Amino acid sequence: MARTSDLRSAGRVCGFEAVEVHALIARQERAAAVQVLEKYRAEALACCRHCETEWYRRHGDLLVEDRQPREAGKALRRSVDRLGEEATGDRLGRVCFVRGIQHHYRGEREKAIDDAGTALMQISFDSPLAYFVDELCLMACFLQGGAERRHVGKAMAYVQQFRPRLKGRRDVSAVLSNHRWLEGQLFARLGDFQCAIDRLESVRGDYLSFGPPKRLAAVTIDQCLVLARRVHDVSRRRIWSLLNTCVPRLKDEPVLKKNVENAIRTVSTDNEKIHGALLVLRASFIVPMPGIVAELPGIGSRRSESNG
Repeated sequence: MARTSDLRSAGRVCGFEAVEVHALIARQERAAAVQVLEKYRAEALACCRHCETEWYRRHGDLLVEDRQPREAGKALRRSVDRLGEEATGDRLGRVCFVRGIQHHYRGEREKAIDDAGTALMQISFDSPLAYFVDELCLMACFLQGGAERRHVGKAMAYVQQFRPRLKGRRDVSAVLSNHRWLEGQLFARLGDFQCAIDRLESVRGDYLSFGPPKRLAAVTIDQCLVLARRVHDVSRRRIWSLLNTCVPRLKDEPVLKKNVENAIRTVSTDNEKIHGALLVLRASFIVPMPGIVAELPGIGSRRSESNG
């Protein structure tokens, strides 16, 4: 039987190797990650339940990155199984973070949303805040591609359940912004347009002050898309004004700046083309938060009615 001191030493080694694997995956150095995983596999699986759990989670993460969701699912199931009675809290949340992506790649939308919600509720705020920032973006990603209203409603329930965990925290500004951004888009998808506009406007205010210019442009376009569901003179002028606020912040993004200016010209001259111009603009660049307002149902019929 291994001595306690030996197990502690092995646990420290496993912990170091696990962090190295995570860093290699993040840098897209997957071949090196495979080598490290294999190097400490025997030690991790012989050490303790925690090291086993971590090894299988890292293995599952790598398989997800390699687009092998079926094999990733097997590794992640082993990770949860090894947790046993400890299958709650931060360790479970971290497994669910990866497993949600695995379900997404398999087309299992509801399971992906459930795992994202579990991760938001279970991961500790002592863990890196990137887990929360990224999970809120992933939740939106899981709703792309024709999600049904029930899926949007389930995501909203998780997002609102998560909100009390943010109360009183002033050290999580990026999490707060992403939370309100996703919530605003979900309100729009569920038909509560005023709440959607209010949430998106508050995020726009954040990014006007300190946020990356591309994110300012993205959330502004999302807000404009909500306004564009009924294009009349009032909303058209508001859309024009919102887009113009982005232009000074885009001096270091010349291509995006030009695209925004082109959209502004369209808004100024042709009501019928505003929505299409906004969709093209939102799809012309990438930010972590997907623009799921672009899939707002019934927008074409509403626009026709408002101009009829």
